[in-house]
Amino acid sequence: MSIILGLDPGSLITGYGIISYDINSINYITSGLIKINNKNILFRTNLICNYLDKIINKFKPDYCAIEKVFISNKNISSGLKLSQVKGAILFLITKYNIPVFEYSTCTIKNAIVGTGKATKKQIQYMIKFLLKISFDIKEDSSDALATAITYCHYN
Repeated sequence: MSIILGLDPGSLITGYGIISYDINSINYITSGLIKINNKNILFRTNLICNYLDKIINKFKPDYCAIEKVFISNKNISSGLKLSQVKGAILFLITKYNIPVFEYSTCTIKNAIVGTGKATKKQIQYMIKFLLKISFDIKEDSSDALATAITYCHYN
């Protein structure tokens, strides 16, 4: 049985999800959001990494699946901040020698819903269904869990 840490990195909200996986089953362990309201990107990045460090030490994931960063021409500044956060997260994960697998949003949507054009609501619905979760899950947490499940489909 492997423990998979799924991440949906964000400079304001980073979603995480942890599942267990073996050839016959995928099971929900935990998920959540890391929300930082401070305007300083270095401070936010530090807090996100400190929080993830605690998660890694508690759950000891075997693999990490992370969503690829998409930068649009509309807001380059936000994209650069997101890239900084993701770089720090990747540095933290490699410190623990955890293999990292990156997936595009389209690949994740296709793995979970069957179409690369799935909506956030469709992803949330399928995550609840696939993991037999009876409670509501926030978008960034469901995206992180979807990323973790995508790892199971492709590895």
